[in-house]
Amino acid sequence: NVALYAQKYDEEFKQYLPNFVTDVWSLLISTGQQPKYDSLVSNALQFLATVADRNHHRHLFEDPTVLSNICEKVVIPNMEFRPSDEELFEDNPEEYIRRDIEGSDVDTRRRAACDLVKVLSRFFEEKMMTIFGQYVQAMLQQYSTDSASWKAKDAALYLVTSLASRGQTQKHGITQTSTLVSLPDFCAQHIMPELQKPDVNAVPVLKADAIKYVMIFRSLLPKEVVVGSLPLLVRHLQANSVVVHTYAACTIDKILLIKENDKAIVSSEDLSPLATELLTGLFSRLDQPGSEENEYVMKTIMRSFSTLQERVVPFLAELLPKLTDKLAIVARNPSKPHFNHFLFETLVLSIRIVCKSNIEAVASFEEALFPLFQNILQQDVQEFVPYVFQILSLLLELHGPGQIPQPYLALYPCLLAPVLWER
Repeated sequence: NVALYAQKYDEEFKQYLPNFVTDVWSLLISTGQQPKYDSLVSNALQFLATVADRNHHRHLFEDPTVLSNICEKVVIPNMEFRPSDEELFEDNPEEYIRRDIEGSDVDTRRRAACDLVKVLSRFFEEKMMTIFGQYVQAMLQQYSTDSASWKAKDAALYLVTSLASRGQTQKHGITQTSTLVSLPDFCAQHIMPELQKPDVNAVPVLKADAIKYVMIFRSLLPKEVVVGSLPLLVRHLQANSVVVHTYAACTIDKILLIKENDKAIVSSEDLSPLATELLTGLFSRLDQPGSEENEYVMKTIMRSFSTLQERVVPFLAELLPKLTDKLAIVARNPSKPHFNHFLFETLVLSIRIVCKSNIEAVASFEEALFPLFQNILQQDVQEFVPYVFQILSLLLELHGPGQIPQPYLALYPCLLAPVLWER
């Protein structure tokens, strides 16, 4: 409510605001790290961000001592990786991912602290970089001295991301950054060394942080750094942590989408040497408990097929049965619409790629898919019926005009059933 007053009733609230800022500040310093206070702390931080964003209240924050206190006593403590975060990371990776990279963390301490840093950086950029930069260096030094202090580096990486970010889009990640932060240098010094360590399962939170750095700054890092990170990302598909291998898959997908002068920066030829390890890693994750219907992994499989094109054909004899087996499993209880969508998209890609050079292969696809599709139609799996008809249509078109095999004709009674037309 206080934040609402600061936003909506500027004039009326102005005379009381300094006292409220003091009280909120005291509240933030004295409140513990327990999850039960998360909403309170988040709202308090949002209040400070709202005040700092107003021209006539900004002077309350411009003193370097104030900024230093904000960093030390408010921002860093609320960016630290707490036991509750660690528990979420390990026991509920899906929720952790949703909060961390899908942006559903609006009420978390970290997001609120991040928003406060962004507002202050916008107006006091040089002071913020100088003051906060000292804390970042201290935390990174703490980790380099004692690797058990990985939470210090985690907070430092999060703080750097907050300080550097100026604007972002869903498609390109962060697209504007502070001119005072050298992203490539920081990447070379603190991100790549983390990804180059031989054990992909060591300190998974830092692995996830490092991968996320590449993911969100992919449009601003040099092309050679982004493309050069692919082998490291592919290697991290083998990580046991669901968060780590999901972030690796997600980042690979986003890198394969990057274009320069309307041309993908990673071509089929570029990806081909990594194809075996990439596809093996991705498909192996779909067998891991907790990742059996991982939509990010499935999307990256689809993107890999799309990028590799005909270079994926040698792998399909082994991979297609895995895709059809997975389809048979999810058809029993469709619960992940995005995963299912990317699964069907991958099947369509496989058909198009193979049949483009070998039209006779359509019979093999029909043999593999018809029993599954028949079961889906008989069981009336409503989520999958539209996909089935689209793929059947594609297969039928590949036969050419005037050639309608008997199995398709046998579908007429089903296709003409009134219930299908009433939906």
